[in-house]
Amino acid sequence: MLSSIIQKCLSLDFIRLIISSCICMVIDLGIFHGMGMALDFEHAALEIFIATLTARVISSLINYVINRKWVFGSNAAVGKSMLRYYILAAFIMLMSWLLVTILVYFTEADGIYRTGLKFCTDCCLFIVSYLAQKKWVFHTPDAYDDADLDVYDDTDIDNESEK
Repeated sequence: MLSSIIQKCLSLDFIRLIISSCICMVIDLGIFHGMGMALDFEHAALEIFIATLTARVISSLINYVINRKWVFGSNAAVGKSMLRYYILAAFIMLMSWLLVTILVYFTEADGIYRTGLKFCTDCCLFIVSYLAQKKWVFHTPDAYDDADLDVYDDTDIDNESEK
């Protein structure tokens, strides 16, 4: 069991996802930090939301393009996979905003410490995103995907019993 988990974590698509995610995380955190320094609202939650939204829109578009072909090698329709990707991205963004806001509320973190809280939060959300992308966003059924196949053909069983 443990060796199976380790093998999956060392698979090429997982390693590529880590590389893709690191590139996009640097973009996301850079934009988040820059927006946080540029914005000066009375309410921290609004600052965090606007900075998170801006950063996530830009980094997610880059991430979609990289993940679709280079990470998952998907042949899924662009429209369908992009819609699913952005549903997932919206969910992850809202969870990131909510969790960072809660953590900032309890820790009163500001500046680079707030960015550090976002980094830790997004690392936890990474696993959720990976699983959803692999199983839902970029999944393309193949000949060996028996999720939609009926393994036993009832007509063959009925024909055998009549003999």
